Amino acid sequence: MDQAPTDKYIYPHWTIKQYIDHISGWDDAMVEALEAHAKNEPVPQSAARGIDAYNAQTVSTRELSTLRAVGENSLQATRG
Repeated sequence: MDQAPTDKYIYPHWTIKQYIDHISGWDDAMVEALEAHAKNEPVPQSAARGIDAYNAQTVSTRELSTLRAVGENSLQATRG
């Protein structure tokens, strides 16, 4: 992962780093929703302001993290 070209666009207007940041954000939302559901609590509305706003937020909050760190954090979150 350290060798991945983080500035290369793999999707229109998205670098591989931004794409992984985006997927990681949705992983977080899924984990939060499943945990709430398991506790019989209301499911958080992660994208209450809209999908585009949530995507922008998840990418920007991970902007300074390395690709490796984002990937490892995402794996830890989904493994519990």
